[in-house]
Amino acid sequence: MEREEKNYKREGIIGTIVVHLLLIAVLFLTVMSTTPPEEEALILDYGASGGSSGSAGGATAVAQQTAPPAPAPEPTPAPAPAARADGQSMTTQDFEEAAALKEAKRKAEADAKAKAEKLAKEKAAEDAAKRKAAEEAAARQKAAAEEAARQKAAAEEAARQKAAAEEAARKKAAEEAAKKAAAQSAISKGFSGSGTGSASGTGNGSGSGQGNLTGTGSGTGSGTGIGNGIGTFSLAGRSLVGNLPVPKSNVQEAGKVVVEIVVNKYGKVTAASVTPKGTTVQNQTLWNQAVAAAKQAKFNSDASAAAVQTGTITYTFKLQ
Repeated sequence: MEREEKNYKREGIIGTIVVHLLLIAVLFLTVMSTTPPEEEALILDYGASGGSSGSAGGATAVAQQTAPPAPAPEPTPAPAPAARADGQSMTTQDFEEAAALKEAKRKAEADAKAKAEKLAKEKAAEDAAKRKAAEEAAARQKAAAEEAARQKAAAEEAARQKAAAEEAARKKAAEEAAKKAAAQSAISKGFSGSGTGSASGTGNGSGSGQGNLTGTGSGTGSGTGIGNGIGTFSLAGRSLVGNLPVPKSNVQEAGKVVVEIVVNKYGKVTAASVTPKGTTVQNQTLWNQAVAAAKQAKFNSDASAAAVQTGTITYTFKLQ
């Protein structure tokens, strides 16, 4: 800025000098072009007009002499530039004012440009913020839609699994009911059938027990063991191998304990538990002993048999 002011001052001084030189040249040309006044000739009268040639004629000649011309007015010099209080000429001031106006214009243009750039930046930032907000809103909507779809799929899958579990439970219940019905039918047949066999045991007293049964049904036999009791089994299509294990107990209680057994195709009892149906003894000791004896039972192996077959073993206890 200071450098530009120095340039403006230099240009003002040069302009002032040029103006003064032009004024001097104009004054010089004006003075040189002024022509001096021509001298008028004296008219002498030598008496041609009839007068004497004496003093009268001389006076006439002197009277007729023209007065000297008035001097030509001097050209008015151009007014010098008015001086300012600081000693600079008005021309320099004009240059400085023009420079100031130019600088003010330049500054105004720069300010306008800066303001326009600022507005453009603010507008761009506002547009970017709006665009970002729109993108975030779209992302949230997309995430919400995906979450809703996931929850819907999970609910449908849960409903499908629940329906499948209910169907499986229904089928299993139907199979269990069918098995129990078959077991009851076999038990009924077993009580009406008969078989032969023998068994021996040691203990105090005598009684009858389950013997080695033959045939495909169920039957009863007699034998001796600890306590008095008769054991029968019901397992359709399967036969007993060896003796039917008899519970060994001295508990003085009469009644029946029905043990439900699960047998695999190899004839092994894989599970046994007392079933309330048909059981009249509520003594837990007799129950445990009946279950333990039933688990020791062994049936014939049958490759064509079901992988899991259900049957029963019924023990009848009598007082000694």
